[in-house]
Amino acid sequence: SAFPVFDYGVEQLQDFIFSNFVPAAGDVVREYLNQFIARSTGLTGTGTLFLVVTAIILMATIEKSLNRIWRVDRVRHPTSRLVMYWAVLTLGPMLLGGSLGLTSYLAALPLLAPEFARGTLQSGLLLMTPPLVALAAFTLIFLLVPNRRVHWRHALAGAAFSALAFELSKRGFVLYISNFPTYERLYGALATIPIFLVWIYVSWVVILLGASLSAALTTFNYRRANWHWNPRQHLLLVLRLVEHLWRAQINGRGITTLEFLELEPAATDREIQSLLQPLESAGLVHRDESGCWFLSADLGEITLGELYQALDLVLPLGELDPLPDAEQERHPRLTALRELERQSATIMNQNLKSLVERSPTTNVPPDPEQIAT
Repeated sequence: SAFPVFDYGVEQLQDFIFSNFVPAAGDVVREYLNQFIARSTGLTGTGTLFLVVTAIILMATIEKSLNRIWRVDRVRHPTSRLVMYWAVLTLGPMLLGGSLGLTSYLAALPLLAPEFARGTLQSGLLLMTPPLVALAAFTLIFLLVPNRRVHWRHALAGAAFSALAFELSKRGFVLYISNFPTYERLYGALATIPIFLVWIYVSWVVILLGASLSAALTTFNYRRANWHWNPRQHLLLVLRLVEHLWRAQINGRGITTLEFLELEPAATDREIQSLLQPLESAGLVHRDESGCWFLSADLGEITLGELYQALDLVLPLGELDPLPDAEQERHPRLTALRELERQSATIMNQNLKSLVERSPTTNVPPDPEQIAT
């Protein structure tokens, strides 16, 4: 309603909704909707601010849900979030509204101009336009909203699933409402309320399913690996991750999670994230707005003990032999851990009796019978 140039598109969108979802009560609800739109153009400063805050809260909820799907805990900078919200709130409704409007146009063609409709449908151009518009909208959402780098192929695959499910959902709603008008007898003029609630729920489920597929493709890294990292060996794995970050820093760049998966095929996305996030909390690494990881400190000033304390890991005692081939080569980190294992074994091999006998405490527990008397 803030842009008069889209008035025709708004009318087309209303025609589609009320002719397909609530054909009997559509005129009554449309009247109230038009009154609401007319009043929204004359909102005061307080009303406009409330509308903007509501839109921001809605987008924040969507962003939080998608970040949970992609297992992202870090939020964007407020400026970046506002820019992203504006892009999605302007481009998303325009694309989805265009998809709905074109679907309504295609549905009305056989009634308005049968001969022209036959020629148009045979060409197949207009028939493919609505799902393509929805595909573009979902692709933008999956690319822009998650606070991590998403490959366009993965976003496109998830968007294709959502677009197909969205089209099937629209046609299913039209089929159900056209053949089962029982809801009109029950709710009358209020029939739009349950219909729109169900439609919003279905649309949101479609978006989340597409996002889940896109996130699964992002983290899916199928390789025929004969070896996987043992949780007791994560100290060695994090040293390898730090080495990758250090080599990337020398070249003036960071490393994405996808690149970590390429460099460490035996590690999973969950393992890498669980190791990098404590380092981020300790201020040793950080992420930029695009999701790339960087070192935050000079490795010459960080000790192995500090790294060990930041991660809350266990020492890989007796777990250093079954390592991947690349790690079997002589390496300073492996030599240091083996020396640590050797020195720790001297202490850990002491029996408990010797530790008790060496205790400086000579107190003997009191006799229970003496306590009773």
